[in-house]
Amino acid sequence: MVGDPLGKTWIPYAGLRITGRKCVGKDCCGNAISRLTYKLRLIGSVIAWNKWSDPVNINCASAALTETSRTLYTMSSNRGYFLETEGEVFMPVAPRLDAYVWGLGSWLNLRGNGTIDATIIPGRTAPADDPYTDIFGGRAGSGSTDDASYNRSYYAVGLGLRLSI
Repeated sequence: MVGDPLGKTWIPYAGLRITGRKCVGKDCCGNAISRLTYKLRLIGSVIAWNKWSDPVNINCASAALTETSRTLYTMSSNRGYFLETEGEVFMPVAPRLDAYVWGLGSWLNLRGNGTIDATIIPGRTAPADDPYTDIFGGRAGSGSTDDASYNRSYYAVGLGLRLSI
């Protein structure tokens, strides 16, 4: 139910990029039969700041009633970590044709102060002695913590062919 946050994240980072070639096998005269070409990129940071706001509306409906739950998640952090890597290796399989494998991945972790504010927009007027606003059981309220966290990661791998014309 929670979407991508609206806001900003600041990450100063340092990185490393490596490219190179490696001979694979030799013929009887000592010449390389094939050359692998590789690239690697790695960036990361132990410092990340964010200020996010993530509004979410959830509509609950039945044949007779509709209720909207409006929740606002916020997070403010100055403690975070970030790591991203990408690499690929090319190997010739024929003149003008290379096979390659690639991979990439990323990880982000943020920790800080978080709040949740929830309001319920009822489909009917609730009686004064009813703590619920509707038959769906939604409750309004708010809360906060100084130990909120956000984690996000992804990875991908693939195979391909590159043709030079």
